[in-house]
Amino acid sequence: MSDIPGVVSENARIVDEALEERVPLGEMRIHDAAEHLLTAGGKRLRPALLMLVAGALGRPPEKTVEPALAVEITHSFTLIHDDVMDDDPLRRGEPSVHERWDVPTAILTGDYLYSKAFEVALETDASDETLRRVMETLARTCTLICEGQALDVELAESDDVTEDEYLRMVELKTGVLFAASTGIGALVSDAGIYDDAYSYGLKVGKAFQIYDDVLDLTAESDDLGKTRGSDLVEGKNTVVTLHARRNGVDPTLPKDASEDEIEAKVEEIRDAGSIDYARRRAEELVEEGKRDLDALPDGEARNALDEIADYLIQRTY
Repeated sequence: MSDIPGVVSENARIVDEALEERVPLGEMRIHDAAEHLLTAGGKRLRPALLMLVAGALGRPPEKTVEPALAVEITHSFTLIHDDVMDDDPLRRGEPSVHERWDVPTAILTGDYLYSKAFEVALETDASDETLRRVMETLARTCTLICEGQALDVELAESDDVTEDEYLRMVELKTGVLFAASTGIGALVSDAGIYDDAYSYGLKVGKAFQIYDDVLDLTAESDDLGKTRGSDLVEGKNTVVTLHARRNGVDPTLPKDASEDEIEAKVEEIRDAGSIDYARRRAEELVEEGKRDLDALPDGEARNALDEIADYLIQRTY
């Protein structure tokens, strides 16, 4: 399964149309920079998950546009800051914000989108108590993402990183926004299954990131929107590289590594079983997450959530 499930594409279309209605944001440089990333595409997985959980609980996608947009805008702010910290030149096949403009503009644009996410979330059609919990979830998620980014920096400076430490970083940096998406989907539906929905999102979000680490070594550069093997060149810790080290393989490469050198290193890591190991870890998390869906009513939306969980670890980019 390499194609995005149709229901995700449909929800993504709703999100894209809603974004288009709000663009242009203004005439300042930060507005142009924000629009550059927001309109550059993307799978819109997080808002789609929010809409699907809400849909499974009886709330149609059109009634969840505002919280879905808030989640997607939050995601965009994290991408901009992440690209600055990693000095990544590309995002979604386009120049990253700091590359097209400059670092100060990128930082300000990320801050702007962070604030904009809360403005949009406040437009959610919900009771005062539900809206309070939505805002609380979004705020707490942003705090955890920042902690995850900080932990990522700390681990990058360490020569003795454990897999548990890496997985905790993945949970904070990536998993919690998936979890917020599914949790908020339950909140706005007033269904009382927030914990189950949140748990599903957290697990499949962690699986998503682990599989991203696999794709960095197995997908084509054109599909990735960045250079294949960039994690090895940058010396990043991943489930793949940590397993390789435990099995006697040095996964690092010089900054100026050629394509042939990258390919040879990937094969060495593959032979050590590290890529298959990471795939299995992602599959385990997905299976655990799918069990949380037992709290949702049977139906098309729940089936789609099950299908999306599988898609996250079977996609080609």
